[in-house]
Amino acid sequence: LNAIASLKSNNEQATVFDSYATKTTPYTPKLTITYPEKQNAIIQLPKTLPSNVASLILKVDYLGGSALLFQNGKHITDNLYNGTTWHIGLHRFMEGGDIELKLQDWNISITGVAPKLVKEINEKGTVFKAINAVAQYQAILTITK
Repeated sequence: LNAIASLKSNNEQATVFDSYATKTTPYTPKLTITYPEKQNAIIQLPKTLPSNVASLILKVDYLGGSALLFQNGKHITDNLYNGTTWHIGLHRFMEGGDIELKLQDWNISITGVAPKLVKEINEKGTVFKAINAVAQYQAILTITK
């Protein structure tokens, strides 16, 4: 939400617990994703974002042991597979160029993962299930007396 627009209180008299409503222009991120190999994905990030969008959240759904994120050849962060979608805030990567995701194969020494998920990995192998992004909107409120 970009709260710089004209806001109207839902209450006639101002209180500490006023609530406000505003609208913003929806933004659907369009990422270019290439897969040079089955376990690698290169994501081209947009150069700019609309003024009402603070960042993008990359959602990576995969099967495997872990996923590693690289930018400019440098390992930045990683995620040990736990059956949930990995959410990555992209604001810190936007000016650094493309990012690369590399999946690592399942390792039997990994613990704490539900047996049905381990079975799925063993059946389907290490693979990206989905990669997409959602906008993280920005709200700026200036409240004066």
